[in-house]
Amino acid sequence: MVEKRSAESFERKLRKAIKLNPIKKDELVLVEDKIVEFCLKKAVKGLPHKVVKSGKHDKKVVLWTLDDEDKELLRCVLNNKKLKKENSKIIKLFKFVSDEELLQYAKANKISLKIKKDEIKDLVAKLSEKYPQTRYSLLKSYDAIKKLIDQ
Repeated sequence: MVEKRSAESFERKLRKAIKLNPIKKDELVLVEDKIVEFCLKKAVKGLPHKVVKSGKHDKKVVLWTLDDEDKELLRCVLNNKKLKKENSKIIKLFKFVSDEELLQYAKANKISLKIKKDEIKDLVAKLSEKYPQTRYSLLKSYDAIKKLIDQ
């Protein structure tokens, strides 16, 4: 029962990410990873689109997690660099999913997955142990800053 609930919560987060950059009818969607393809099918059931592995495409779904989003914000702040504008052709399917959640979901569905670690991700993970909402707070800050940049 717990696994089913966590899978439903995981898939809800995927649908939330897709709503930010919706896939339209009959769009060609580029998918390069097995886990991305598997999760995309779960998140957009019934939507007529075509998944391609290479070549011409309308949108690209990338393996980009909540931890990557936080890392990008911190890297820009720590290195005094500007945040990049969002590309409307890229869908960050796992924007609201942590690396740990993604690894658990992949393991439960028997899909091999390796996620790269780095210093900033490790820092955020340590902060999250003490302050569980750290990842989501950073994401909200990141989104607020991006809205100001995009104006």
